[in-house]
Amino acid sequence: MNYSNYKKIIVGLLLCIVTVQIVSARKRSRLMPGDVAPEFTLQGDDGKTYSLADFDDQKVVLFFYPRDESYYCTKQVCSLTHGYELLKKHNIQLFGINHQSVESHAAFKQKHALPFILLSDPKSEAIKAYGAYSSFLTKRITVLIDKGKIVTILRKIDVNDHADQILKAFNA
Repeated sequence: MNYSNYKKIIVGLLLCIVTVQIVSARKRSRLMPGDVAPEFTLQGDDGKTYSLADFDDQKVVLFFYPRDESYYCTKQVCSLTHGYELLKKHNIQLFGINHQSVESHAAFKQKHALPFILLSDPKSEAIKAYGAYSSFLTKRITVLIDKGKIVTILRKIDVNDHADQILKAFNA
């Protein structure tokens, strides 16, 4: 074997090692049940500012969704609206989050008579902290939090019956 073949093998091995380290780091940075929920402060569709710390002693659900007015997002928020009273009965505070503007959220909320707050994260800071970031659109995930700690993260969302999915995950 000549020098150029050895060089190719070494470069290939180094690339494999770097790739494994990057994948491992991503897995380690993923939120897990029992982790402290990342703090955030975001503006709501009503113009008020909301922080997770304001709800420290409560059950909180953060549902991250790609886009206001898209077909599946509209189905998801409407299913949450239908189950909202039951969520409230179990003292669950519900927030929707994506990267769109407060104005977009306010129009979406008004059009569909949504009873919960939609939070705007234009810099995707909370979206990234909770693992919902994608370079194209916010990923559809739901994070359940109780007393400041992650209970579970739902990654397979039933857009037709999401409130029931949340209640089952909270064992409510």
